[in-house]
Amino acid sequence: MHDAGESECRKDALLDPRIRRSRQMLHDALAQLLTQKEFDKISIQEIAEQAGLNRATFYSHYPDKFTLLNCMVGTRFHGLMARRNVQVNDCGGALKAIAMGVCDFLIDMPGVGVAAGGGQVEGSIQMAIVEVVQGILLRGMNRHEPRDPVDAKTLAATIAWAIYGAAYTWVRTEERCTAEHMAEALDRLISPMLHAGASGG
Repeated sequence: MHDAGESECRKDALLDPRIRRSRQMLHDALAQLLTQKEFDKISIQEIAEQAGLNRATFYSHYPDKFTLLNCMVGTRFHGLMARRNVQVNDCGGALKAIAMGVCDFLIDMPGVGVAAGGGQVEGSIQMAIVEVVQGILLRGMNRHEPRDPVDAKTLAATIAWAIYGAAYTWVRTEERCTAEHMAEALDRLISPMLHAGASGG
């Protein structure tokens, strides 16, 4: 996971308003460019120009475009969940909340769903989404009983990919169920895996 990028995102709330504004401009610039071309074909120069900033300013905030992508995805994902008043502190409803968040996030992404022609989410963006979800899961696990950190990372990664894969299939299904129904189904399927990992069974 891009831990450095994630920690930088979590510190945004403590930053000077001017720094937060510049980072938001970079997030918006990357989001706009992603509607026009694939992430791998977007340069840092293009992102800076789209944001109305220069390359030096970009590097004063992010070491590379991958860290920016992870931070942008994480910020938007958490913002979406906050707007929906989705809480992940309650372990009983955490998986459902996260699954609904991923479904909503993919619905909002341009060019992904059936209505947009069934586009695909490229690898870099997939990884950013999965890493955000994995980070949420790991932080939740760490609030409970101690466990082997390697096993915890493996379990969180497995669950994160399962949620993402199911949500991506759902968003590209023409006659799909509601996001809530999909999230409930995922909760039923994945909860036993989480509980087995917690008990070491």
